[in-house]
Amino acid sequence: MSYIDFFKKRNRVRNSILDLFNKHMYLMVETSYFEPYDDFIKCIGRTDKDKTVKVINNNGSIEILRPDITFNIIKDLSTEFTQPLKVYYDSTVFENDKNGIKERRQMGAEYLGNMSIEADIEMIRLSTKVLEMIDESVVVVGHTRYLNGLLKEVVDIDIKRKIKMMIYKKQPQQLMELLQTVELDTEIKDKIIELVEVKSFDLETLSSGYLNAEMKMAISEITYLMKAVDGTVTYDFSLLSKFEYYDGIIFKGYVKGLNSPVIRGGRYDKLSAMFDNSIPAVGFSVEFDDLVRSVK
Repeated sequence: MSYIDFFKKRNRVRNSILDLFNKHMYLMVETSYFEPYDDFIKCIGRTDKDKTVKVINNNGSIEILRPDITFNIIKDLSTEFTQPLKVYYDSTVFENDKNGIKERRQMGAEYLGNMSIEADIEMIRLSTKVLEMIDESVVVVGHTRYLNGLLKEVVDIDIKRKIKMMIYKKQPQQLMELLQTVELDTEIKDKIIELVEVKSFDLETLSSGYLNAEMKMAISEITYLMKAVDGTVTYDFSLLSKFEYYDGIIFKGYVKGLNSPVIRGGRYDKLSAMFDNSIPAVGFSVEFDDLVRSVK
């Protein structure tokens, strides 16, 4: 493919996504490329700090080139937020890797101020619409509160993170060995192992045995979603995100031939608390260049 053909294809994909956001009445926002390093380290569960691109401003303070856009959107809007708001962005994020500074084009949408599950449904539907331009794709939906509820009895924070990492990496053997060292009810351990081993998730099985309030809420919301969302969507209660600020429904969009998701999203109601506000929010980002390469 020539450069001209590639840029034509790139513009076509970009315009298609922009048309989708505008059709659903989302407003475009721009945020700063820079973020105070002190703000970054306050919010756990974002990009690894060693992968951030750091700069020093004229005052001698450390800033970073933004590793994601959602954080700055919440920061900019939280102080003046008065009503539900739908926004989208089309910009660049930055990361340090072994080859130097890496720039990635990201597009995405955020629905702020709506705590109902209907907002989650809208985000998932938009994600499936974005992926319609690709022949073989799927959106996988999970819920952070199911696993968080299951791990409620695990007191040690480091152990809890290790368990999540082994579930994230699908390592049943290592997980079983680790759980043998943890004082935990056998039924809970079995359910944790099941999250790694099971290929398809049955709500009836998940609803049996040990359940607490958080797990029940997760099952209830996923049950509702299953009835409301059509298209190429599957459900996975072991689904995890590298962003720890997600605290509800999460989802990822995959295309054939790529190991990493081209879409990442979910609910993050607690993130605004960093800025002394309480704004329920749900959104997703699109790894634009990966998406373009996947479009025939």
